[in-house]
Amino acid sequence: MNRHMTLTAASLLAVILLSAPLQAVFAATVNIGALTASTPYINPVAQGPGNFSDIYNFSVTGQNHAIINATAVDLAPFYSISGLSLSLFDAPDAVGTPLASGSTISWLLADGNHSFRIDGQADGTGGGFYTAAIAVSPVPLPAAFWLMLSALAGIGGLLIRTSITPALALSVLPK
Repeated sequence: MNRHMTLTAASLLAVILLSAPLQAVFAATVNIGALTASTPYINPVAQGPGNFSDIYNFSVTGQNHAIINATAVDLAPFYSISGLSLSLFDAPDAVGTPLASGSTISWLLADGNHSFRIDGQADGTGGGFYTAAIAVSPVPLPAAFWLMLSALAGIGGLLIRTSITPALALSVLPK
């Protein structure tokens, strides 16, 4: 019976030693698709032990305010992540210089394709868990824009009604 346990312990030690090189770097690319205010994206992710770098591609239509968050779930010593970082890019596949970095990013995005990358070290015995979340909301035109537009329309209406040429109208305005 001791001989059987010795073989089992030796086999277990061999598996651990041989699997160590396989725990180098994990990377995944997730294509979220088009985000709208009614479709926030939340993704819980399990990582095996080792370094990871996950990329999330998404697109927005029009100018949008985005809030992106990455949160590690700590269940040490079994599941733990250290060095969790989040970076936002103005291009798909996390290409170029990051626009912003941090654990939570609040950013104004232009129309088009974007991406964010989450990096870290899953250092629990079973790896680690994190949650990636992004929500967007359209940026409304400010009220001052509509007020200015209505004022210009009113001035234009007055000019047409009184038959004054625009050059003459500007010359009569008080200085």
